[in-house]
Amino acid sequence: MTLLSLVGKTACITGATGGIGFAIATRFAQEGASVVLAGRSASKLEHALAKLQQVEPWATTPTATPDKPPAAHSTVCFDVRSTQGWETLVSKHPIDILVNCAGQTQQALLLRTSEARVDELLDSNLRSAVWGCRAAGKRMVAARRAGGAGGAGCIINVSSLLARRGAVGTSVYAAAKAGLLG
Repeated sequence: MTLLSLVGKTACITGATGGIGFAIATRFAQEGASVVLAGRSASKLEHALAKLQQVEPWATTPTATPDKPPAAHSTVCFDVRSTQGWETLVSKHPIDILVNCAGQTQQALLLRTSEARVDELLDSNLRSAVWGCRAAGKRMVAARRAGGAGGAGCIINVSSLLARRGAVGTSVYAAAKAGLLG
C-alpha cells in the first residue's frame, strides 16, 4: 500500500496554539509537511513555532528532493473571523491542506448569553471556517485548473461531539459545530 507523502505540502492549521490544533500541526510536521500555524496571539504562535521546529519527521517519511524541499514551518497572526485576513493569508501562502480548528467554547445558558457573545461564538466556530474554506478553496481550485501538482488540495473542518448532542450551557457552540457537519 502506498501512502500519500506530505513532503513538499503546506498545511495551514487555525487554532494552532491550542491543544487539538497543536497536536494536528505536530502530526503534519512528523509526516513531512511544512506547517503554517495560524492564530490571534503572536506570542503564543512564536512559542508553538519553537516547539514545532523541534519535531523531527518520522524515519518512514520520504526525504526531501529538489522538487519537494524540506519542511519549513511559519506563523501567521490574524483573526480567522476576518475575510480580509483569510484573503491575505492565502495570497501569501500556497496552502495544500487547510485545517479549520480555531474556535471558542461556551459555558453559559442561552438565556444568559448576550447577543454579542452569540455573534462571537458563531463567528469563531462556524463563519471563520466558511471564510477559510472559501478563500483556500478558490486557490485550490485555481491550482488544479492550472495543472498544479498534488491535485486540488484538502480542507478539514474540526467539529465537536457536542455537534451531535449538546449539553447544558453549550447551545450556540453546539449549533455552530453542527453547522460544520453540514
